[in-house]
Amino acid sequence: MKTTFVTAVCLTAAIAAHATCDKSLDEFPALPGEDDAARIQRAVNALPEGSLYIPKGVYRMSSTLMVTNRCSIELNRGATLRAEKALEYVVKVDARPIWRTWNLFFNGGIIDGNGLASCMALDGFSPFYMRNVTFLNGKKFGLRVNGEAGGGGIFANDLYFRCTMRGLAGNTALYSSGCDGTYTDCLAVDWTTGFRMDGGGNRLTGCHAWGGTVPPREGGRFPEMLESSVCFHIAGWHNLVRDCYADTATIGYLVEGGGVQILGSWFLNNTTFKLDDIVIVDQRGGDLVVADCRFSNSPGTKVYRGRPGTKVSWSNNVYCGFGNGDDLPGAARYVCNDRNLKEPVCTEADRWEYVQDEAGIVYESPAGEYLGKRKSRPVVIRVASEEMNRMFPNAGAGREVVIRARATTPDTKTVEVSFTQNDGFTWGTNLALRAEWTETRIPLSELKYFSHWRKTGDKTPPPGGLDARKIDRITLFYGIWLCRDSAERPHGFEVSSIRIVGRKAQ
Repeated sequence: MKTTFVTAVCLTAAIAAHATCDKSLDEFPALPGEDDAARIQRAVNALPEGSLYIPKGVYRMSSTLMVTNRCSIELNRGATLRAEKALEYVVKVDARPIWRTWNLFFNGGIIDGNGLASCMALDGFSPFYMRNVTFLNGKKFGLRVNGEAGGGGIFANDLYFRCTMRGLAGNTALYSSGCDGTYTDCLAVDWTTGFRMDGGGNRLTGCHAWGGTVPPREGGRFPEMLESSVCFHIAGWHNLVRDCYADTATIGYLVEGGGVQILGSWFLNNTTFKLDDIVIVDQRGGDLVVADCRFSNSPGTKVYRGRPGTKVSWSNNVYCGFGNGDDLPGAARYVCNDRNLKEPVCTEADRWEYVQDEAGIVYESPAGEYLGKRKSRPVVIRVASEEMNRMFPNAGAGREVVIRARATTPDTKTVEVSFTQNDGFTWGTNLALRAEWTETRIPLSELKYFSHWRKTGDKTPPPGGLDARKIDRITLFYGIWLCRDSAERPHGFEVSSIRIVGRKAQ
């Protein structure tokens, strides 16, 4: 009775697995002399408008499975299509003859290149759906999406890319030259390049690339797939990388396209593998936004490398394990520890920091800019007051503002710095500038109340001076009142960081 029950459950599961498919491969028994590849090809050819279910088992592929009709494929999770000899691809879906057909899919199972072939190519699609597919040991690619063949709009989720064999260095888990694709919750383990987007308008969400399990090549210093490795290579335009994880690589995010956004993403280097000369974000062209990310430090890590003329915007990033003197672009808060700080131990709640890239924020005016009607130019840095309120448990007693700045023209000696609360009250000071970079420390208690900034309401300042919990914006002002004797000459200044620091209560 027990045996009958188990058999019934298995039979029910098997039926449910391909209930939505028109035919099962079981309905196409092998013909005399026909191998697995020929048998599956015959089944696909018989379903030009249908879908094929492939049951559990290992299918030895001696030739590429070509899907050039409207056949969709559903593999059992235990079904493996494995290359048995050198092939370009194990599976190739070429939808160009039927371009602009809808709701085609390829789901489930394992495509194993076996070190002899790339796993799968998709040519021409509009749209195409994929889910729960595993790509193993692709010689050059796990999945290659060919946008040059025409089409756009692949929707893929829960794809798993894995290499376990030596000798495959230089390959790419997911390569797409297609446009308008959506890739969600995909994992690439031990590919030299995890995800490469050459097409435009693609969205990577929740994708994770990491390596280190394949041993080093003979004479190699690092695990084979980590040499010259890149987690995310974004070469196309207007691509979005959101909530992704670059985990152990020579380059975390390599950006060559324009209009690229990296949002809410992470970088971590596993120090077990002793990688050096690591760059988290390597920008080689176009414009880039990096925001709300978390980057962790290890020996030999550089946050950013860019080329002259590239444009990058950084904001609200969290850094863990970096030193006080490290270049940390767009840090909205700073995670620190006693191993790498020159100051006493602090926590995230003790420090707010705004940092630009190495070049700083540069503001320069030509001769006579501040004469006539335009007497000043403000540089406004917005601050999330709710974040300040969370980070500072008190109003700011004993805290200091630390500003790193320099003059970029000989006649520029001063810039005005002000801190405005969310209730409109403002405090500030004049900051002396030199030609060389200088850090100036100013206790918050020594900032002067700027009554002229409060346009409406009671101008009487609240007791205690500037309240760090309420800071809403920081303004850098260069105006004619600062350079009356040299207003007709060019002026400029550069600011690379503004920090509010404080020590833990003893």
